[in-house]
Amino acid sequence: MDHHERNHAMTDHPDTLLDATRQWLSALLDSADVDTIGAAHWWDRASAALQAAAAGATTLAQATTIAATKLQVDVLGESASRIVTGLAEVIDPAYTEWADRVAAEHVYMVALVRVERAARRAQKTNQPALDTTTAPF
Repeated sequence: MDHHERNHAMTDHPDTLLDATRQWLSALLDSADVDTIGAAHWWDRASAALQAAAAGATTLAQATTIAATKLQVDVLGESASRIVTGLAEVIDPAYTEWADRVAAEHVYMVALVRVERAARRAQKTNQPALDTTTAPF
């Protein structure tokens, strides 16, 4: 499949980019430290990292470095590394489209990640998914 065919395939399935973005941001957040970022700034930093990464890069590798820097992550964890490197196959061929979607939809994208992470945390701790009495990550 050449570059044009891959870009065409991505626009045929716009949710693929959304899913990839959710996985990518969540993987980066898995490597972030709440004590470093602070619980009060967690989601603001996630949003800023997503926006800066998409706007300031031309590949997912560059975007990952930018976002990791914003999140004060020096090294991704093993699982996060596997996820991020695998997503390059999805995002890189449609990078311009991805960056445009992030610019237009970053608030929604972060909201999706927040809800998914709350549900994952609730499952681990047997608490309600939207319990506001615990840390927001």
